[in-house]
Amino acid sequence: MKRTILIVIVTAIIAILGLMISRNAISSPLMPEPIELPGITYITGGIGEAESSMMKGLAKDYDLEIVLIQKAVMMKKFVGTKEEYLANIHLQIQDNLKNNILDVMTDGPYLLANLPSGKYRLIAEHKGDIKQQWVSVHHRNHQKIVFWWPTTVEN
Repeated sequence: MKRTILIVIVTAIIAILGLMISRNAISSPLMPEPIELPGITYITGGIGEAESSMMKGLAKDYDLEIVLIQKAVMMKKFVGTKEEYLANIHLQIQDNLKNNILDVMTDGPYLLANLPSGKYRLIAEHKGDIKQQWVSVHHRNHQKIVFWWPTTVEN
């Protein structure tokens, strides 16, 4: 009898601990911390489904959202496209005088930034292929810029 009660108690404790661990793992994945520089706050990340969802949710709180994608064009049997999100992209943000105000390697496919209002040149480099775009940033007016690089996939 005592052994049965002990087994029930131990089983209940293990179940409760397992539930607590799984809830913490699901509800609070590690999120990159925003980086604050003079006049600029930015965050980069979005690796994995949970972090990507969190970055998408945070995007509305930033004036500028940059998304980095590679589009694979399928050849032979199946013709279509497949998007892959990119990380480790060299990204520069320059002011209208072409002075670098941010020069980073991204930690994921998203970079969110709050910048002073103005016109900025965005430069993103992936494997030697450089993409550029000008964007006007105004406080509380969210801008989303998507850079994408094509690639061919044989299947």
